[in-house]
Amino acid sequence: MTRDRADNHRNISFRWPIVFWIGMVAVSVTLIVLLREVLLPFVTGMVLAYLLNPLAQRIERRGLVRLVATLLILAVVVIAVTGLLMLFGSSHCPGTRIFYRKLSAVYQAVAYSRY
Repeated sequence: MTRDRADNHRNISFRWPIVFWIGMVAVSVTLIVLLREVLLPFVTGMVLAYLLNPLAQRIERRGLVRLVATLLILAVVVIAVTGLLMLFGSSHCPGTRIFYRKLSAVYQAVAYSRY
C-alpha cells in the first residue's frame, strides 16, 4: 500500500509541472495574439535599440555621452526616413504631392514673414 502511494505521488509530482508549463505557454500565446497591435511598437523599438546599440557604443568611444549619441542617431534616422518618403512617396501617392505643396507654402509663409 505504501509503495503504491509513493508511485502515485511521483506520477502526480511529475505531471503538475508539465501541466503548469503547458498552461503558461497557452496563456502567453493567447495574450500575444490578442495584444499584438499594442505590443508591435514595443517589439519594434526593442529590435531597433538592439540593432543600433553597437553604433551608439562606437559613438560613445569617440568621446560623446550616450544621450548625445542617441539623439544623433535619432536625428539621422528621422532625416533618412523623411528623405526616403519625400523621394519615393510623392511618385506613388498623389496625396503626398498635394501635402508637399501645402507644406512648402506654409514653410515659405513662416520663413519669409516679418514679426
